Amino acid sequence: MIMEIYLYLPQIFQKLVKFLISESKLKMQNMICEKSFLDNLVQELFKRIYMPIYIVLLSLAASLLVLKSKSSHNYVIFKVVIFLIGVILLVISEVLLNFTGISFLYNCLFLLIPIFLFLIIYRYMCMRVKFN
Repeated sequence: MIMEIYLYLPQIFQKLVKFLISESKLKMQNMICEKSFLDNLVQELFKRIYMPIYIVLLSLAASLLVLKSKSSHNYVIFKVVIFLIGVILLVISEVLLNFTGISFLYNCLFLLIPIFLFLIIYRYMCMRVKFN
């Protein structure tokens, strides 16, 4: 039984490849490349590349909680400020993501904003935590 299946596998794969090629040719004939399609493509690529950068940035902002002791009198206010920073970062990321694809200059600017924010937060953490 198993040997019979192995004998027919090349034929099955060959028919499957022929079917996929014929289907892809049919789909390629119906595909029309418009400006809106390219804009959506750029926005989707930015979503896949850009959002993980903001995830790292959010985790770095959340790690700012380590800088204050839980017993300090400003800890509750500090937690609220860190929460608001996280919400602002999420809003900024979503708003900037909607404006991608306008021009190449804006796209470069949108990619640089999270990197600069990361460097600012990281530098602040390094200044506050002094290792001897």
